[in-house]
Amino acid sequence: MNNEIFSEEIYKEINNLKVPKLIANKLKEYSAEFNTAYKKYGNMLRNKKFREHNKDNINNKRKEQRAKIRREIIKPIEHIVEPLNIAKVELTATRGYKKDRALNVCKLKDSTISNYKSVIKTLYSKYNKTQIEDTNDIIKMLEGKKYSANVIYKDFKFIISDIENIAINNTGYLSNIYSIFSLFKQKRLIKIRDVVYPYFKAHGEQYRENRHNNIINNEEIEKISFNPEDINDNINKIEGAYNRLLYALMFKLPTRRLADYRNMKISKEIPINLDKEYNYYYDGKIYIYNTKNKKNMIQDISGEDIILKLIKELPEDTIYIISGKERCSQPKLTKIFSKITKGIYGTTFNSRDIRKISATLSFNNITCVEDIGKFKKEAKNRGHSTNEALEYVLKGKTE
Repeated sequence: MNNEIFSEEIYKEINNLKVPKLIANKLKEYSAEFNTAYKKYGNMLRNKKFREHNKDNINNKRKEQRAKIRREIIKPIEHIVEPLNIAKVELTATRGYKKDRALNVCKLKDSTISNYKSVIKTLYSKYNKTQIEDTNDIIKMLEGKKYSANVIYKDFKFIISDIENIAINNTGYLSNIYSIFSLFKQKRLIKIRDVVYPYFKAHGEQYRENRHNNIINNEEIEKISFNPEDINDNINKIEGAYNRLLYALMFKLPTRRLADYRNMKISKEIPINLDKEYNYYYDGKIYIYNTKNKKNMIQDISGEDIILKLIKELPEDTIYIISGKERCSQPKLTKIFSKITKGIYGTTFNSRDIRKISATLSFNNITCVEDIGKFKKEAKNRGHSTNEALEYVLKGKTE
């Protein structure tokens, strides 16, 4: 018996015999383990060939399956997104820029850079049918390294010719593409930015016009209660000290963005002189420095006994208030929160849903002049201006 270990070379040698009987006789010379490996490798090659030959059909079936799953998911609040009307795009639209218009990449947050990389990689692969390398010059630029503007232009000039297709089929990327190419000063790359701008502008205007184009599932919305007793009962259903605290912060306090807590550290001193890249909890107060609207604030939560109790129950080596020693990624945190709400309510609510419901209840509770002041205060504690808070109040069709 031949005791050779299976390899791709030996497989080819045997398979090239072509005649099944000759292949079967040859395999008798090898061990049972070799024969198993031979069959397994052959099946892998046949499956690979089948997938390549039927790639489009397989991908279409997967898309249909994903679409079916999305349709079956109950959405408490469904925003109806209309396709961008290309005919309404004002192609001559321009924007005035300062001479020092390009931003310094060093000023971008890590999460922003990570998001930009993800968008660039996805966009490139969609329109070039190949993956972008991590050594690509645009990735180098986003990492603050030396890059070639000519190489970036060569790699991404497809945006100019394919802008209508991008605007129709990948509308959600417009904002990021525009922001990325606004980082450059070179004329060629500015040209890409200026081609994107009219579509970016039209998309923004359409979004604002249709912001309240929602279908509201009242039966699902009514599951959400901000009653302290209900919140306390729900906290007891949640596993994990950090998850319990996350739920309490999002429901006991005016609902902030998840990112505000993702970036929050527990401080051992008044964090006035600490790195403003982060938010902090210290001695019954939360200090907000890093938030979307860039407005610093200090919120006293010393009266929130449940939250203070949950903070005290965290492991001693906790650095980040809702994730422990290391900061949780935004996608992971989004999944964690969705899993928490699914476990409690039987339906997935994302943080934006909760912020909208919270803002709506706050608005609906206005019955006198004094309540307006309360609404404004709650809006501030959500990280909103008053106008932003009003935009979050639910309007639209009711199921």
